[in-house]
Amino acid sequence: MPRVLIVLAVVVSALASPAHADDRDKALKLFEDSDKAYKAGQFEEATELLREAYSLYPEPLLLYNLGRAQEGLGDTAGAVESYEKYLHDAKDIKDRGAIERRIATLKAQIAKQEEDARQRAADEERRRREEEERRRNPPPPIDERTPLDRYGPWITMGAGGAIVATGLGFGVRAQATHDDALATPIQRDAAELQQSAERSATIANVLFVVGGAAIAGGLAWKIYQWQSSPGATAQLKIAPTSVAVEWTWR
Repeated sequence: MPRVLIVLAVVVSALASPAHADDRDKALKLFEDSDKAYKAGQFEEATELLREAYSLYPEPLLLYNLGRAQEGLGDTAGAVESYEKYLHDAKDIKDRGAIERRIATLKAQIAKQEEDARQRAADEERRRREEEERRRNPPPPIDERTPLDRYGPWITMGAGGAIVATGLGFGVRAQATHDDALATPIQRDAAELQQSAERSATIANVLFVVGGAAIAGGLAWKIYQWQSSPGATAQLKIAPTSVAVEWTWR
């Protein structure tokens, strides 16, 4: 700002009328103070001093220095406005082209900042909608159990059911063979049929026991899992004529 300060002092001295001498002197003093504040990096103070100086004595060169102070302050839009007003008001500007290029650069920065702000707003709105959607439709909890934990009880009960069903088949066969033994007139054939019926009945009984144990084991396994689940309890209730599972959620 030293070069501009000298020029401004010359211009002010040459153009000021006696009627505006006091305002001229005040403006020049404010300009000098703004130069010191600018060099000290106190851009906000420099901006305020230059605005006050311009209000007292509207010399266009003050607008140029105001634009520089506004740039230092980060007020890009304000700097563009001050530079453009300077180009409009000043009569003879040797570096007009350089200032116009600077204005174009600042406008490009403003456009980039506005685009970034729009993108941030769009991203924030998208995140807000996604969060709202997650609150309305929360994703299912992640099942971290192993395949054995997930399917083991059901497979065990299913296998037990299949074994019991096979035992029922042997039981039906044993009954049919026993009926055939009773209906056979030949003693020897009847004895063989009866032995076969007894073997089938024995197999059926064994299968009933094994299948029932598998079903009970799978059910107990599942009840244990329910009881181990956070916030859940389960109970097996056995009555003379029924078996029931009761669970509650905390």
